[in-house]
Amino acid sequence: MDFPLCNIMDALEQWITFQETGQPGELYELAIWCIDWVDFAIEVSDDNDMLAAPEIAAKYERIRRALTR
Repeated sequence: MDFPLCNIMDALEQWITFQETGQPGELYELAIWCIDWVDFAIEVSDDNDMLAAPEIAAKYERIRRALTR
């Protein structure tokens, strides 16, 4: 199953709005979208803890570091 097209279009809209306005809220929303995408793209063995998957934990840590600089 493909990630819904409306979600991809929403992410593009957030990126474009961030580029035009520089509003950090758009970038934060895009970061959250990235976590959702990774969650969708990989199989998670523990449905109660999506951060248990190494791929998601790594992505989360990269985003957290980028947003807290």
